[in-house]
Amino acid sequence: MRDDETPETYLARHRAAHVGDGFLRRQTRLVIGARPALRLEIEARAGDRVEQVTLMALPDGRLLVAIADAASARFAAAAALFDAVLRTVRVDPIPPST
Repeated sequence: MRDDETPETYLARHRAAHVGDGFLRRQTRLVIGARPALRLEIEARAGDRVEQVTLMALPDGRLLVAIADAASARFAAAAALFDAVLRTVRVDPIPPST
């Protein structure tokens, strides 16, 4: 992880690994807990699953990558749960090295 990582720099390096042979349905900028974030919705090539990848910049330069996965038919209902879980994330500072 790089000290100055942003959702955009991470995605520039790892987009292919997350999208794979799937189809990028949506890419959205959002704010989670006052932190900038980027969300991808990726549909599997077979159309049976949707993966939601959320990249959230942390105050100390780290990046949180959260991945949620659901059957396509149930994704809309599951998306509200995924959002609720992310809103509860608490990130404490890394303690200084001794």
